[in-house]
Amino acid sequence: MSRRRDGALHQEWAQAAGRLLAEGWAEGYADARERAADELSLSAQTRDAPNNREIDAAMRAYQALFLAEETKQRVRAQREVAMHLMQELQAFEPRLVGPALAGTATQHTPINLHVFSDDPTALERFFHEKRVRFDADSRMYRFGGGREEPMPLYRVNYQDEVVEVALFPEVGLRQPPLSALDQHAMGRATRAQVEALLVDA
Repeated sequence: MSRRRDGALHQEWAQAAGRLLAEGWAEGYADARERAADELSLSAQTRDAPNNREIDAAMRAYQALFLAEETKQRVRAQREVAMHLMQELQAFEPRLVGPALAGTATQHTPINLHVFSDDPTALERFFHEKRVRFDADSRMYRFGGGREEPMPLYRVNYQDEVVEVALFPEVGLRQPPLSALDQHAMGRATRAQVEALLVDA
């Protein structure tokens, strides 16, 4: 197979994965990459798989071309809901992360918050006191130096939005986990920064 043909397939793979993410048919870059490979019968060519940055760029391009207004409205709605919940969670110094912050939220992506406390039961007590129903889970995060650690994760329904709240120790404010997009420190926003994004929009 020619190098030119390989390049075309690589781009097609990235575009298919980006479309699957934008339309909510995949959960994360790895899932989108695998589903797109199956869709295009490219499972044997994983050596030339698109990386996360290429898939993210393809997703953004698809949203801009086919879902521009829908994406804009979705991002704004999620940021507004996040602001309200962050106000209630202010004692935990909440930070917005993920698609709502990046501007790529879809109908299928939850709102993602990071909160901070050295008391591992503090957030559960908060939810109990506020009579907020939640599902408790955990999520693995990667940090610098190749370190990986699971963090408690709570899923709640807030103003008709699914919100995933990850609880980090207070040192986590200074040491954010790495982003799956580029393996750099994950972007985070305070409530004031989210409010500024809404004003700018």
